[in-house]
Amino acid sequence: MKEKHIELNNIGFSYSRGNLIFDYVSLKLNKGESIAIIGGNGAGKTTLLMLLTGILFPQTGEISISNQPIKKENLQNILQQTGVIFQNPDDQLFMPTVFEELAFAPRNFKFKEAKVHAMVLRALARVEGLHLQDKLIYQLSGGEKRQVAIATALVMNPSILIMDEPSSGLDLAGRRRLIDLIKNFKQTKIIATHDLDMALEVCNRVIIIGKGKVIADGKSYDILTNEKLLKQNNLELPISVQNCHICGFEKK
Repeated sequence: MKEKHIELNNIGFSYSRGNLIFDYVSLKLNKGESIAIIGGNGAGKTTLLMLLTGILFPQTGEISISNQPIKKENLQNILQQTGVIFQNPDDQLFMPTVFEELAFAPRNFKFKEAKVHAMVLRALARVEGLHLQDKLIYQLSGGEKRQVAIATALVMNPSILIMDEPSSGLDLAGRRRLIDLIKNFKQTKIIATHDLDMALEVCNRVIIIGKGKVIADGKSYDILTNEKLLKQNNLELPISVQNCHICGFEKK
């Protein structure tokens, strides 16, 4: 029997009247799942991630993590369980050096300095970034900033990783390194993305959202090879399952 990790019960949220993002949405996300959240522009993908991290709160309904409701009074406990990776690393990184960046959260939780040092090195090792620890943030390349952003999400050893367009802005080599990293993470993973090829490779479940509702929820291959369903939601088949329009080769 699958162990429930995150639950959304009748969630309602809007930024303004007439701009309904979620209309009584309910979902159960199981421990250890790798889940892609997809949908057209404005579907609410990023908003959903902000609700899951307590940046925003639903106007109706309740969200819980490990049976603990996401509320202001227990937000610190929730934050210890979740690691967040923003779409743009520059929105996430604010300390002068890589080490100071990763040390910020453990220090904020009052860990002893020896423990902080060990946590930073462990997180950097997981993203193959130990060589970056003394670098200044502004000197990092885009790919290196992504590595560091992922390491900051891992430093508190969370049980949930929440990622917003993690492959955005990466070259092919950087994207491949990212995919290989994500595949090795054991946490429950929630990934909002337009990169459907990445979703097909790293996620076992796909949820399509739009017009305030969950439109589809199922196994990645079943949803990401359903061309009609994807087109109805302003999405295209992943390139890896498309037929070749130049040579006429048809993928089975």
